[in-house]
Amino acid sequence: MAGGRALRSRLGLGCVAALWLAAGPALALDGAAEHAAYSPAVPDFLLQQADPVARVAYATVTLPGAEAIAGDPQRVVIDFTGGDATLFGAESAIEPVVTLSGGTLLASRAEPCDGGWRLTIDFDPEDEQAIELRAFLRLQSQALTETWSWNWVR
Repeated sequence: MAGGRALRSRLGLGCVAALWLAAGPALALDGAAEHAAYSPAVPDFLLQQADPVARVAYATVTLPGAEAIAGDPQRVVIDFTGGDATLFGAESAIEPVVTLSGGTLLASRAEPCDGGWRLTIDFDPEDEQAIELRAFLRLQSQALTETWSWNWVR
């Protein structure tokens, strides 16, 4: 892909984006300019491979709660898509594994949502000004998702 440049940028909510900036619009076979939208996805052929990494769901959405007020618990919602996690329904024994670098974990729950899984984490930051949260979903001893990591800051 000559004629463009790579760009890596830090976005809000601790996300990092990497993309390709083309030198100009892509041209269709008839010479007309084409425009394309981007949506993160793992191709199906990767999910069918024996490689366990290709079969792990990934976080697509992180929704933090409102601004922290002293004494108020916080909520973060994470949506996971793809991988083997999509093969299991609500009756399965998928469980969240959540760690916090400070504060207190009040509750966590995982439930099927829009063809993937939604993880909801409730925590009390107590007097902490910043907390690293890490979470993934597992079935028995098998991790079904990537380890999601996020820095909460008051």
